[in-house]
Amino acid sequence: SLVCPNPQSIQCRVKSTRADWQTTGQVYICNNQVGGTCTNSENSSPCLDYEVRFLCDCPEPTTTEPITTEPTSSEPTTAEPTTVNSCRWTRWLDRDNPSGFGDYETLADFHPSLVCPNPQSIQCRVKSTRADWQTTGQVYICNNQVGGTCTNSENSSPCLDYEVRFLCDCPEPTTTEPITTEPTSTEPTGTGLHMQ
Repeated sequence: SLVCPNPQSIQCRVKSTRADWQTTGQVYICNNQVGGTCTNSENSSPCLDYEVRFLCDCPEPTTTEPITTEPTSSEPTTAEPTTVNSCRWTRWLDRDNPSGFGDYETLADFHPSLVCPNPQSIQCRVKSTRADWQTTGQVYICNNQVGGTCTNSENSSPCLDYEVRFLCDCPEPTTTEPITTEPTSTEPTGTGLHMQ
């Protein structure tokens, strides 16, 4: 299967230029529960060709302890491949109330102890109801490089009070290759075998 049933986040971009969808000016839905959709009739020009990727299986960071086993026979022992994936969401962050010009939770506004400098993803929601920002109908920017911003003058009603969280420290999963070793013996057994 190419995707997981319940992705935690999504990223959408133009396939040819790799530009984030929010820079295109097109009406586009980028939602981890739905995917990415663009409808020609909702735009003044034909939809661009987009691509998406989903964030799956992002547990809290875990540390695995080394395991040592003694061979019990003359058969080689093989360590099974393991996948290590370390990533974390920040706590939900709300910098201000939607007064004045709007509601702003930008990356630059938060202390470095609360966020990482280059988040891989972002989630934005209404603080009081926890509803995803895309369900509100408001003009809102939810971008991992900028943060979350809503401007009153761009909406028919005052901005809601939003909160955001960022995904940090999530490298590509790495897989350790299986390693096969020969057990120790009083008989000559050669140099052993290293499986790549």
